[in-house]
Amino acid sequence: MKVKSRGISYRKTRQTVLCIFLGITTNYAFADTAFQAVQVLKAERGLEPANAVCEIRGERGGPDPKNWVLLLNDPRSRSGVREIVVSGKKIISDRTPIAEYGGVGSLPILNTESLRLDSSDAFRIANKEAANLGVGFHWLDYKLIRGDKGAIWRLYLTDYLGNPVGNILISADTGAILRPLQLDPDIRSSAETKSEWVREGGLVGHASRTASNVADSTKKTMDKTGRFIEKTAVTTQKKVKSVAGDVQEWLTGKRTVDPDN
Repeated sequence: MKVKSRGISYRKTRQTVLCIFLGITTNYAFADTAFQAVQVLKAERGLEPANAVCEIRGERGGPDPKNWVLLLNDPRSRSGVREIVVSGKKIISDRTPIAEYGGVGSLPILNTESLRLDSSDAFRIANKEAANLGVGFHWLDYKLIRGDKGAIWRLYLTDYLGNPVGNILISADTGAILRPLQLDPDIRSSAETKSEWVREGGLVGHASRTASNVADSTKKTMDKTGRFIEKTAVTTQKKVKSVAGDVQEWLTGKRTVDPDN
């Protein structure tokens, strides 16, 4: 027997609640790091392409981007390079761009197997630096290349309006900060921005608050369907907060998000 209230079935409501919960947690639980994207390339194309990776890029990471762009040396292509895009543990694009990389084909190889710092580690360092300086950010752009000083992570921090917050250079070989977080001269400094983001603890705090707000909104929207739905939404809210707390503790070593608080 199906329980309905105002045309919304129990099954559909339960599915809606679960979809919201899974949508919030999926980005954190299943997103690939940069080195995992290289492993996807190795699994699908073999060892030779994976050993030819000379640059890794990712945009709008929160903290991990949806797509990782792997640039490979490829002497058989007209531009000398091949661009592979990895998303969701599979290759979704493979092309040989010409305009962007004309004449390039012998860039220094990264050799990710010997590198110490993955993108997740670089994020933790950048997040800590931002917290120490009292600034918040919404997402990051990643770039990993090998230069005269070895393999270097360049991280660009951006606020929720798309404005630059700052950038930092981190050694992927040693984990050392090669250049501390340099704040953008035009960084937003209003009291509202600072109080909101710093109080939340940067990206991690923002994610925790977002999860809580979405679950609370779901509860209010579905109250009209009956007490059972309200109870389900409250339970989901606690689960979301619990996951957010796990993510926060994993990234920062601290836990301030409590399902019962």
